[in-house]
Amino acid sequence: MQSAGQIDPGTKCTPATAPPSQELRQGKSDNIVLERPLEWRRWIDKQDWWNYNRGQILLFNSRDDHHPTYVPTQDLFPSSLPWPWEVVLIQEQHGDSVFYVMWFQNHEKRVMQEHFPPGHVFVSGKGILPITEAREHNSSKGQTVEILRPCDFEGKRTSVHPNGWKEGFLMSKAGQELERHKDEWASMSADDKAEVLRRVSYVFPAADKQSDVGSETVTGYHWLDIPRPDRVRWHPRQPENELPIGWEAWIYLPTGEVFYYDRVSKKDSKTHPTKSFHVEGLPLGFGLKWAKIDGKWRTYFVDHERKTNTWSAPPGYVVDERVGFKKVPVVGKDAAE
Repeated sequence: MQSAGQIDPGTKCTPATAPPSQELRQGKSDNIVLERPLEWRRWIDKQDWWNYNRGQILLFNSRDDHHPTYVPTQDLFPSSLPWPWEVVLIQEQHGDSVFYVMWFQNHEKRVMQEHFPPGHVFVSGKGILPITEAREHNSSKGQTVEILRPCDFEGKRTSVHPNGWKEGFLMSKAGQELERHKDEWASMSADDKAEVLRRVSYVFPAADKQSDVGSETVTGYHWLDIPRPDRVRWHPRQPENELPIGWEAWIYLPTGEVFYYDRVSKKDSKTHPTKSFHVEGLPLGFGLKWAKIDGKWRTYFVDHERKTNTWSAPPGYVVDERVGFKKVPVVGKDAAE
């Protein structure tokens, strides 16, 4: 029933300090640069705000660009967001395509976020508007304009060609995540999909056994608003770990990661909102992921505090297929010490 240390019973692999991929061999955690939120730009002056309100958008050539430039985009964003919001674009290359991903600066809170300002949508020919204003614009003009919520950008190709930059497509972060997850799930074989579902049942015994797939017409403001076959709903095994009202959690099947989602604020987290754990039953700061390595699925553990990865569960913790992870009493010499 129990497996101490390694989570893959019967494996012939010896415990290692990290799985054999380049990033993990270097002892880094899975929070690589590409997954880090872009930091707030840390400067704002009258000239910046003047540029923004004259139809110029701050454009970053990557998430690590410390010297972004303003480019005219009046045809794309003729209406500026009111203070404290500013929309910026980040250029990203995916395969042969260039995307300009929208992020939003809140200058009062000094944060950069991937989510649209609350209640806002993208309107073709107008830019980012409150949903009420977008609907009023439709009815008052007597003609239909395209209104896109963040999730509607999945599969959508709206051309944009900033002056002096490569031609590409406008994209929301939610649309980008949905496309990436769809491609990752589609690339997995039927055997691989069955294997990750088996691992969910073993590690998260209280989770749903199948995906909660809804209507294809469902849309939303966050990628977790859209039911998809690549994730199952997480449930706690202990009553004290129930989620607050308005929260839900999902296990992303290709990696085993748990995402905790606040449907009110439309924000996600990799830690439980009240208990702060990544994975129920493991000590704070520890998460897990699985991956197919050299043709075999392996589970490894992520120590977010030390930023390291290991095959072995934290000392003193085992996985029981009936209840998931649990701590076992230390006996013998270690207990006396």
